[in-house]
Amino acid sequence: MTESSTVAIEDFSFVRTGPVYRFLARFALTPWQQVVIAVLVAYVPLAVMAVTSGIGKGPAVRVTFFHDLIAQVRLLITLPIYLLAAPSIDRSLRYVVAEFSLSEIVTDRPRYVAIIRSTEGLLDSKWADPFLLVLAFLRGRIAVTGLEYTSWIALDPTAPLTLAGWWYATVSLPIVFFVSGRWLLRFLIWTYYLASVAKLDLHLVGAHADRVGGLGFVALGTARFGYLAFAAAAGFSSKIAMRILYRGDKLPEYQWVIAGISIFLALLILSPVLFLTPPLLRMKREARRQYARLGLDYVRQFESRWLNRPLPAEGLLGSGDIQSLADFAGSFAIVEGMRAVVFTPRQLLRLLLFSGGAYVPLLLTMMSWRELLLLIYSMIK
Repeated sequence: MTESSTVAIEDFSFVRTGPVYRFLARFALTPWQQVVIAVLVAYVPLAVMAVTSGIGKGPAVRVTFFHDLIAQVRLLITLPIYLLAAPSIDRSLRYVVAEFSLSEIVTDRPRYVAIIRSTEGLLDSKWADPFLLVLAFLRGRIAVTGLEYTSWIALDPTAPLTLAGWWYATVSLPIVFFVSGRWLLRFLIWTYYLASVAKLDLHLVGAHADRVGGLGFVALGTARFGYLAFAAAAGFSSKIAMRILYRGDKLPEYQWVIAGISIFLALLILSPVLFLTPPLLRMKREARRQYARLGLDYVRQFESRWLNRPLPAEGLLGSGDIQSLADFAGSFAIVEGMRAVVFTPRQLLRLLLFSGGAYVPLLLTMMSWRELLLLIYSMIK
């Protein structure tokens, strides 16, 4: 590998790109410091304005600020997760990018480096962040229109926004929507990267123990997006909770919605690796043909040596032919058992549990904390 290609791979990042990142990088903030500042800007002013104006507590409106589960989850759960997950996801994706080269699955290094450069160009687009900022402000304004009940945001669905509601729509929500929009864009670029790599001539190994030709590391890296799935699911969960608490809906009415969203989020996270399915299937077909021919030749030689002539005086003891035959059978079984997708059923189940876990608090609308804890204990003991 040339020095330039090594630098291209080592310096690659899905997170440390874009004008906004370069601006914030001047302050050298850790993820936890970013969370503290985000909460101070997006949440604390709302709490102060809601309380001092009399709409943060008491019966003045139907939904007060501290009882607005959607706002609380967005600002205290979803936003912190989006910020804290960045280093972990970036490390995992950088590992995948480097492993394609280090494991020599990609042999055409110039084309691979070109893919990395192209991906970097998309990540570092000077237009992406401004577009996402404008979109975030628009979404923030739309999110506070058409409220179903009086709340701290607006004392009446047709009334102007309160001061706290204005800050929520023009500062707090745009921050949340901008960060989530950046993650969505990076996920789409991650999809582009895998789709581009899948078009290369990949050097896969049919008998690899991971049963996907040596591509098992890709699913391990992708699984870190589960943090974002949980954050998104928490947002859906808060909206369902509000409908249950303030509209009189029942949790069983949403069981299929919850199941559908959980399945959708899990499959969405794993969907980019499906671009690797065609090369996997091609490799499996070729590996089966090669191992079938090799196996036929090996078994013929084995039978010729051991079945068609008298056994030697020392018998079979000390011969490695029997073990070699068993080893070959094991390798052939791995080839036969190769999967068409990189991820395993266990990894899919883990993501389903991860995204579905955000809905567990909804059970509190039907039972007490004690009953919920006893239920969870009975399921895991």
